[in-house]
Amino acid sequence: MYYKIVCDGQIVDALDGLECCRYVEKVKRVLRCKETENPSGLISWQGVIWHVAEWPAFPDGTPDIAGDVSYSEIGEEEYTALYAAVQSGLTVEDTEEEEVAEPSIEEQSSLEYIRTAKITEMSKACEAAMDAGFTVTLSDGEQHLFTLTIADHAQMNSLSLMLASGQEAFTYHASGEPCKFYSAQDMLTITTAATEFKTYHETYNNSLKLWIQQMTTIAEISAVTYGIEIPEEYRSEVLEYVIAKMSASENVEVAEE
Repeated sequence: MYYKIVCDGQIVDALDGLECCRYVEKVKRVLRCKETENPSGLISWQGVIWHVAEWPAFPDGTPDIAGDVSYSEIGEEEYTALYAAVQSGLTVEDTEEEEVAEPSIEEQSSLEYIRTAKITEMSKACEAAMDAGFTVTLSDGEQHLFTLTIADHAQMNSLSLMLASGQEAFTYHASGEPCKFYSAQDMLTITTAATEFKTYHETYNNSLKLWIQQMTTIAEISAVTYGIEIPEEYRSEVLEYVIAKMSASENVEVAEE
C-alpha cells in the first residue's frame, strides 16, 4: 500500500506503508503502535511525526510533532515518482478538494508535484554539465579540457574583452594543466567554444522544460533524463541553430560528466 501525505494543502511526504504512533503516558514518549491501538499519527521515512487530523490529538506540549495531515492511497508508479520528488525537498499545492474524490484530481496534484521536481532536477543537471566543461583542439593539435563553472565563465568574459582590445597573449590554464601563455587565436577558440557550449546547455534546458510542461503522465516525466533527445516540436529555434553549428564543428566536444 502506498500513500501521499498532505499538510496545509501541500504534498509533503510519500509512504510505502502506514507506520502508526501514539503518545504513551507511562513512558511519556511517542512510540510506534498498530493501527488497531488508537494511533494519533504517522512516522515518515525521514523520522518526521505527522498528526493525522481525523485521529486523536497528541497531548499538548508533545515535542517534535510536525503538523496536522491527511493521507490518501496512491499507486506504486505514482509513489515511486512522488517519493523521489519529496527527497528533493520541494512542496506543491494539492488541488484535491474535500468534496471531490475523483482519482483524476488526486493524480493531477501528484503529477504537478513530480513535474516541478523533475524541472528542478534537470536544472541542476544542466549546471553540472556546464561545470564538467568541454574540450577543444588548439594550435598544438591536442585536445584540452576547460571547465565552465560560474567563476570560469566570468573569467572567460574578461578574456573576451581583452581579446577585443587587441591583446595578443593571455595567461590561462586548462583543467588539470599548469597556467601558461595562450595565443590570441587559441584564446579566441577557447572563448568562442565556451560561449557556444553555455548557449547550448541553456537553450537545451529551456526546451527540455517546455517539453516536460506538456507531459501528461507520471511515467513520461519520470523517464526524462538530462541529455535525452528532445522532439523537434519542442526545440527552440536557437537550440536547432546551436545543435547544427556544434555538429558541424570538429573542434569542440562536450566533456563527460
